[in-house]
Amino acid sequence: MNALQAEFIQRDNPADQGVSRGILSPVKTTEWPDEDFNAFSDAPYEFENSTQMLWDDTGKVYYHACTANRFSENYLQYCEQLEKNIKELGSCCLTKAVLEQHGQKFEKLSELNINALVRMVSFHLRKAHAALDGIYQGNNLLGMTYLNWEFRWVGLGNRLKATEVKINKIKEGKINTEKWLEQAEVFKGEERSNDKAEIVQCSAMRINPSALPI
Repeated sequence: MNALQAEFIQRDNPADQGVSRGILSPVKTTEWPDEDFNAFSDAPYEFENSTQMLWDDTGKVYYHACTANRFSENYLQYCEQLEKNIKELGSCCLTKAVLEQHGQKFEKLSELNINALVRMVSFHLRKAHAALDGIYQGNNLLGMTYLNWEFRWVGLGNRLKATEVKINKIKEGKINTEKWLEQAEVFKGEERSNDKAEIVQCSAMRINPSALPI
């Protein structure tokens, strides 16, 4: 086990409260400085910007999953996250189709579509199969983790293809999208409320939620 793999395992150990959960680093959480309470806007996120963040960050995860050694613990960690990301982005593709059907356009999301997600899945289906085959041919052992991933990738791919069928029906006007439209546009256009220098912390945001109220 190399140092990076050990760090992955250490991060997932709830008993170790001193290790940073944010990055792969030996730096303790107590050594990081505090940030301003209103450093970021609390304005309700809207579809295009939030989906662009998810899509861009999924591209990073996908790259590292593609380049990680198929037999490494790192690769399996990336696959876990990538699977979750692709599922959520599949839903985003559905929402995008609904909003586009109602006249909205999303130039920043032009490359996000079901085809791109299926291609991600297809790459790692083949990589998982190659890992299982390599273990079996070299050691006469079944790599059950990789076999499980093969079926997970195929299952996810089938769900994505079903989503594409639904998207095509939306484009053809065969599915009523009013309810989806209402959900996608709730809180749309609302401004931030934490832009003032002095903010009073409300009782619902106590630092220690387990403490008894005064």
